Amino acid sequence: MRTNSFPSSHPKFLALFFLLASTLATGRLVEAQPSAADSVRFLEQSTFGPTPELIARVRQSGFEAFLDEQLAAPISDYPELPFWPQTRPASCTGDCQRDNYTYYQLQRHFFTNALYGQDQLRQRVAFALGQILVTSQVDVPLPSWMRGYQQLLYRGGFGNFRQLLYDVTLNPTMGRFLDMLNNRCQTGTPPDVNICRNGLNSQPNENYAREILQLFSIGTFLLNQDGTRQLDGNGNPIPSYDQKTVEEFARVFTGWILAPALPGPEGISGTVPNYRDPMRVRVSGGIEDYHDKGPKVLLSGLQLPGGQSQALELGAAIDNIAFHPNVAPFISKQLIQHLVTSNPSAPYVARIASVFAANSNSPTQLYDVVRAILLDTEARGDFIDPATQPTYGRLREPVQFITNLLRAFNAKSDGVLNSLNVGGSSIGSADMSQDVFNAPSV
Repeated sequence: MRTNSFPSSHPKFLALFFLLASTLATGRLVEAQPSAADSVRFLEQSTFGPTPELIARVRQSGFEAFLDEQLAAPISDYPELPFWPQTRPASCTGDCQRDNYTYYQLQRHFFTNALYGQDQLRQRVAFALGQILVTSQVDVPLPSWMRGYQQLLYRGGFGNFRQLLYDVTLNPTMGRFLDMLNNRCQTGTPPDVNICRNGLNSQPNENYAREILQLFSIGTFLLNQDGTRQLDGNGNPIPSYDQKTVEEFARVFTGWILAPALPGPEGISGTVPNYRDPMRVRVSGGIEDYHDKGPKVLLSGLQLPGGQSQALELGAAIDNIAFHPNVAPFISKQLIQHLVTSNPSAPYVARIASVFAANSNSPTQLYDVVRAILLDTEARGDFIDPATQPTYGRLREPVQFITNLLRAFNAKSDGVLNSLNVGGSSIGSADMSQDVFNAPSV
């Protein structure tokens, strides 16, 4: 009897066998010439929108070659902006006012680079990280103060997460936004100068301590490596930290101030606040007089003995957070959601979390994670049937809706797309409730 099957020695059978074996072993599809549909989907996930030229290039060279190119692509830096006084001088009008007292230059660069920049993957990752490690114009009024933070996300987007978290913690933009800047220890009753010399009567500000735990690293509940919550004997989720933990980290995050002031722009006398360099230790008379020198207990019961230098305690605290087992599934899932699908399966999260954890000391940890996200079997494929997988994929954000549309038609733009009025209609991303660099809250 004749059948449509073919013997195990048939070349097609062998090809399928090796493809299946490799996929089961690695969770990644073997590189082959991608289809048009999968190439488009891949570029939607890894760039600010497919173009006809990119689709053809990816189909010819493959996904992995494209990712290698993106790792090597030079960074398209944000424009250098002079640091002006917070109160605008009367002499700064017209273009000076627009360029230095509004976010025009930053937003214009963002959209221009999204449309035409060669470092597309780095931009997409930096954009995702900016929505995880949030700062905002709400509390950072000058674009020169924000520029360095966005540049940090560009440069750290393919780097090591622990290093990125450390750099974000000492960035003055984050310090201002979440109140770590000028945070002081609390004077005890009775006062103990060995613990706090020039503190306040109130407790240290808890804003950054709370957000770095809740939003930037581990989340509020203990997680399994597939992103699902761990449960206690009664079936309830287990908190990953408590209020006391927040208070202890707030004490660690005391004593940081702006680096020495910078000279003002040409024609402006005096100095301006330094939002260019990392925050530094406040020292008076050779003493770190704003820092809480007392002993502290952090995550997983880690004890800081007290009496240590401010910098040493910060390093220990960032290690304590960055290497917590929650970080891999918590950050991995968010990156999947920003790049591929809003509803990743637990096995998908587990595969990516394993890459995150295995590369915890790698200088290219985040690139390796993003690469695994984009090449995973759950990200790739010619066709996803909405009837069988109605929750797959993600809605385009306004920014990506605009850039995808313009790039698809090779449209020309000057990048002024955040606040855009055409024919009396407001159609910029801010008018669609995504005001770039101006999130309403953390």
